[in-house]
Amino acid sequence: MKVVEFFSGFLTVELQLLYEENGQTHAIASVPFEFYDCAITTFCSECAGNKYSCKWCLHSNQCIDEEQTCSISDGITTRTSCPLIRTTEEVLIPSGQSQELQFEGINLPNNTFQFSCQIQYTGLKRLIIAASIVDDRIRCEDNMYNYSSTVESISGSVVIFWGNFPIDMEGNLTGHVSGGTRIAINGYNLGFVPSDITTVSAAGISCTDSEYNSPQLVYCTTRSILQILSGKVVVQFSNNQLLPALSEQTFSYVRPTVLSVYPTRGPRSGGTRLVIRGTKLDSGLTQTVMMSTAPCVPGDGYSCKIEE
Repeated sequence: MKVVEFFSGFLTVELQLLYEENGQTHAIASVPFEFYDCAITTFCSECAGNKYSCKWCLHSNQCIDEEQTCSISDGITTRTSCPLIRTTEEVLIPSGQSQELQFEGINLPNNTFQFSCQIQYTGLKRLIIAASIVDDRIRCEDNMYNYSSTVESISGSVVIFWGNFPIDMEGNLTGHVSGGTRIAINGYNLGFVPSDITTVSAAGISCTDSEYNSPQLVYCTTRSILQILSGKVVVQFSNNQLLPALSEQTFSYVRPTVLSVYPTRGPRSGGTRLVIRGTKLDSGLTQTVMMSTAPCVPGDGYSCKIEE
């Protein structure tokens, strides 16, 4: 068997029927055999209408196998039915002024689901603002855009989301398998009261505690697990019309390991500076070093000074 063709989510191999005679191998027949995974595809235009009969779920933005069903409506099976944003001209935004952005679209979902515009330009962390559809046009709500630069103009990007909005995590994206790591989750429209959120999970493991701060900020405290895991952070809502909010980054449960400590001895009066080396020592939000019952004050990197 040899690989004939490979691209993301799809693999074609050649299966051969062979026989051996006098130490030599001969092929009697061969046939191509294809393996595929629709879920790997992330764009409707690549999913709908391909030769593997994959279909696109419009509201959840997922590519699924023909034997599966979309949770809200029938799947899209032709490329011409895929949603498309048309940008025929450059959008100019004066700095320091409030402006609404509009884009023409075709095959867009209706206003049953919430929409948002993700806007990013030089020097600005991703900005997510509310959006709506009016007469086949996407309207990003009024917002004031500011930038400081030595050049006359800068370029930015706009991404339209509906259904499941993306979320960001602040700080370290790893936590100890013993749990207790507090994750700060930033997003848009993460509920208006604490009861709007049912569960928050990290890598498929529900948090021991979630703290609602605002529609843009939620905290989650990880629980203890047995194995090392990595995965998305997911916020589930009590309103079943809202799809879960998924993080673009990956959170990892890790098991930090100390490999060496130097020097291995020092005076009881204290003052010895230790250099601790290992793996995943930067997990969690803070790091504390203890030597038996003596506290160790962290210094640069993973060095510390033992105090009496």
